[in-house]
Amino acid sequence: MIPVLTPAAMGEADRAAIAAGTPEAVLMERAGRAVARAVRRVAGGSYGRRVVVVCGKGNNGGDGLVAARVLRSWGVRADVFLLAGGVDRSRFDRALDRADVAVDAMFGTGFRGDLEGDAAWVARRLSGGPVPVVAVDIPSGVDGETGAVAGEAVAADVTVCFAALKPGLCFQPGAARAGSVEVVDIGVDPGVPRPGSPRPSTSRAGSRTDPRTPRSGAWAE
Repeated sequence: MIPVLTPAAMGEADRAAIAAGTPEAVLMERAGRAVARAVRRVAGGSYGRRVVVVCGKGNNGGDGLVAARVLRSWGVRADVFLLAGGVDRSRFDRALDRADVAVDAMFGTGFRGDLEGDAAWVARRLSGGPVPVVAVDIPSGVDGETGAVAGEAVAADVTVCFAALKPGLCFQPGAARAGSVEVVDIGVDPGVPRPGSPRPSTSRAGSRTDPRTPRSGAWAE
C-alpha cells in the first residue's frame, strides 16, 4: 500500500532523514533527477527535445532547477523561468510554443490560497495548452492538505511526488489536476517519526532551498 502523508507529516519525515545524515541537497538532487526521468519518458526521449521549466523560490523550485540541469546534460534544451525574477511572458510563450514538455515547479504541498500574478498566468497557459505538463510533487495551486483549488491551478498530465502520496492528490478537485501520479523513493522513510527524534531547522516541506550537490548510491542515473 502506498502511504499517504499530510504536508506536516512529510516535513517530519524529511527532517528525520536529514537528522539521520542525508543532506537536504542530496534529497533535492534525487527528487530533481526523478522529475527529469519522468520528463524524458513523457517527451519520448531526450536529445533534441525542448522543455520549459517554471520554478518558484522554495524546494519545489530547487527540484525544478536540478531537473533542468540534468535534462540539459542529456541533450535537452531546457528553458528555465524563475517566478522570483518575474516571467517574461513573450519569451515564455515562444518557448512554450516550441516545447515538448513543460515542468511545473512553482509551488509544493505547503501551498495555501490563490495563485497570483505570474504564477496564476503561467498556470492558465500550462493548463490551456497542448504541451504535456509534469508537476513536481503537486500541481501548483492545489492545497496539499485538502485538494482544494481556490483560484487558478495547473492541470498536469503527470505528477511526480516524493516518498508518499499527499492528501491533495487524493481528494477532488486536486486529484483531477494531478493526472497520472508517480510516487518515487528519494531516501525518505514515510513512516511516522519517533517522538523526541532530532528536528533540524530545515526540511524539504519548508520554503528554504539550497540546490545542488551531486548524488550517489542507489539513486544514481
